[in-house]
Amino acid sequence: MSTTSATPGQYWDQVYQNTEHKNQNYTQFLNTTPTGLVSEQWENLKKGKALDIGYGLGHDALFLSKKGFEVIGIDISETAKQKAEKNISSAEQNVQFKTGDIELHLFGLLQYDTILMNYYRPHNNRLYQEIIKSLKFGGTLLIESYLIDEINEVLGKEDDHKNFYFKHNELLKNLTGLRILFYREGTVNGKVRVQCIAQKPTDKDVEKYNLFNMADSSKETKKSAQMELAESLFKKK
Repeated sequence: MSTTSATPGQYWDQVYQNTEHKNQNYTQFLNTTPTGLVSEQWENLKKGKALDIGYGLGHDALFLSKKGFEVIGIDISETAKQKAEKNISSAEQNVQFKTGDIELHLFGLLQYDTILMNYYRPHNNRLYQEIIKSLKFGGTLLIESYLIDEINEVLGKEDDHKNFYFKHNELLKNLTGLRILFYREGTVNGKVRVQCIAQKPTDKDVEKYNLFNMADSSKETKKSAQMELAESLFKKK
């Protein structure tokens, strides 16, 4: 089967069917250990129900489940799902792997305490807002991936399913309203990566600190009322 004519699911099936890949950036998907930021910072994540977007072989999800998280993973590759399920070593691990297109996934409102999105880049910026809505108040979002510095092939729009390379500051622009607890763009283990941990404020913090521009909208309403009053007085003259 030719990779040029493969669907995104078939493409990633082929990646996970091999034990190595000619593109060295893909070794990240075939690793047998959790993502570095997950293993280093898991204690700073909100414990509870977690979602792992693009779980691959499932090592991040399995790692968190051993730490007491209840984890659901979604990945487009059926091969990845089968291999991830084989990596479940204990019936006590509270982890469930599903197959699906994350771009079409219905996240739901206030569903997760923690969301992981490692080595996956949304094809549509709308997905960021869906992720933020799906986080519970106080919930945490952990992201790690490569920056565009690591691209070693030409990627067109038709290659979105291969594009997990973020532009500089791209994450910051799309996580407006979240508190950035940790952020780094730089070389990690010889590769240029972006790493981020963000937190959704509590409902009290939203009101107190004017997050998500709530107060701005009220100011606009007040300003509009003042303008209407001024215009009416002007007309009376």
